[in-house]
Amino acid sequence: MKNVFPFRAILFIVSGIVFIAACNPSLGKNEPENSSLDRQEHLLRSIDRLLEQRQYQQARRYLNLLQEKMTRSPLADDVAYRLAYLHVIDDSLNPYFDYEAALAAFQRFSKKFPQSRYSSACNNWLKILYLVFDYKRRCKASSLKVERQHRKILELENKNKELKRTLKDLEKVIKRND
Repeated sequence: MKNVFPFRAILFIVSGIVFIAACNPSLGKNEPENSSLDRQEHLLRSIDRLLEQRQYQQARRYLNLLQEKMTRSPLADDVAYRLAYLHVIDDSLNPYFDYEAALAAFQRFSKKFPQSRYSSACNNWLKILYLVFDYKRRCKASSLKVERQHRKILELENKNKELKRTLKDLEKVIKRND
């Protein structure tokens, strides 16, 4: 019986180690992968600082490079979201501010990364952008309606002037005939 106890103890310890390793995803990974992920996170924080400092062109350049290099990275959605977000930063120094480009980028993001932690923010931006475009469409329709009404008013004013001239001419004719 004494020989069974050490075997059970060793089995218990090995099972515990396997369980801990299974629960901790970073434990079984190669060190280069973890350090690569750390470097990517550091680069993303650096890009965030560039955005805060309003250095949009440099931030975009780095984001594009990261997007090319990190196609299979767990942080690929971070890069894609930041690229889409760059289009909604309304700043005179931001040459990428463009709601149409933002809409297309957020739509691509939503399709490519449906399970991303940024999905909710992406969906909010999509709703906002849809509202912006709907508002612009309605404004354009209203503007066209106002233009038509303005043309009609000018037309009626011209007819009114013509009728006044005709009325004056008729009054003159009536005075002569009296």
